[in-house]
Amino acid sequence: MFKRLFKTKTFWGALAAVIAAAERYFTGSASLQEALQLGVPAILALFVRDGIAKASR
Repeated sequence: MFKRLFKTKTFWGALAAVIAAAERYFTGSASLQEALQLGVPAILALFVRDGIAKASR
């Protein structure tokens, strides 16, 4: 499962968005609410894309 997931651009894009959101929060350039508004949709996009890929098989 994870081998297929690690090869997708969606995974790496979502990971980069979550890291960027965490970086913005911990450096103080964004509030927790703003960081969550960046990170949560990235995680949701990753799971939705993975679910669609599983359903199409």
